[in-house]
This record gives sequence, structure tokens and C-alpha cells, in this order.
Amino acid sequence: MSDILLLQAAVALLAFFCAGIVKGTLGVGLPLVALPITATVMPPAQAMALTIGPILVSNLWQVIEAGILRT
Repeated sequence: MSDILLLQAAVALLAFFCAGIVKGTLGVGLPLVALPITATVMPPAQAMALTIGPILVSNLWQVIEAGILRT
């Protein structure tokens, strides 16, 4: 793995860690924190693609915890 890829991975992990703290505290804000940070070390389109999965997972988790899917 090249140094650039290691830097991108490290920054992305740090960005999602910080974004997870914000999402856990406020209930919103994962993409608002993660996307600009990851876009500093990779193209914005790639950062957006990387952010989609965690957004879906965290929102699904939030829906399940809120009990919205129960009938």
C-alpha cells in the first residue's frame, strides 16, 4: 500500500470517527462532518461514494432504535 493510500485511509477513519461522535451526540451531522474532511485527501466524488454506506447504516440504526418499523 502506498503512503498516499495509507494517508487517505487514516484520514477517512478519523473523519468517520469524529462524524460518528457528532451523529451519536446530536442525531444528525454524519455527512456534514465526514464529507468535507475526506474530500481534503481524495476527490469529492470518491469521498461521496465512501460516505454513502455509513450514512445508510447509521440512519437504519437510528430508525430501528426509535422503533419506527414496529407495528
